[in-house]
Amino acid sequence: GQDPAVVYFLSRARTAGDEDAAARVVGSSLILVTVAGLIATSAIWFGAGFVADHFLNEPETVLALRPMAFMLLPLGILSVLLAATRASKVMKYNVLARSFVEPFALLVGVAAAASFGGGLAELALAPAIAAGITAVVSLVFYRKLFSIRSLLPAFARPSYLRDLAKYAVPSAGRDILAYGVGRADFFMVGHFLGMAAAGIYNMVIE
Repeated sequence: GQDPAVVYFLSRARTAGDEDAAARVVGSSLILVTVAGLIATSAIWFGAGFVADHFLNEPETVLALRPMAFMLLPLGILSVLLAATRASKVMKYNVLARSFVEPFALLVGVAAAASFGGGLAELALAPAIAAGITAVVSLVFYRKLFSIRSLLPAFARPSYLRDLAKYAVPSAGRDILAYGVGRADFFMVGHFLGMAAAGIYNMVIE
């Protein structure tokens, strides 16, 4: 839910010519996604066993759930950085990062894990590595449009935390609800037929 919030408040700040406010928007948003990402990562890490045992009915899937939790934080960071570039009406960086860098990094990660005989945990870690690489590339793209140095004082004065949270929470709730409804069939197949069947089902419908 941070993407539209960053675009909205950052566009307003840049239109007003207030670069200090623009930096505080990005800094505040990075703080929010970092805190939320750490909480979500911890929740998935510690709750993976319960989900694997009682919902998926396949205890071994905990080996995949826990490594994948580490992609949440870099995904949040890259979404904020790329939203800032879109707020500046520069769309090419978002396209390059999400359509080229991220898929290529994921492909290389999966291929490397498979070639070295990686198991379920190693393969599941590939999305997190791809997200981390994409976050680094997104920071490079962000630096082409904004000053990295201006973020340091912005972290000390995150004055947009409340505004961003108020704007983003309803949007995030709608996104989560829409995702849950849209993927209900996948979760039902996984619950009743197992994750192997769910994986095949997902490839067919995609």
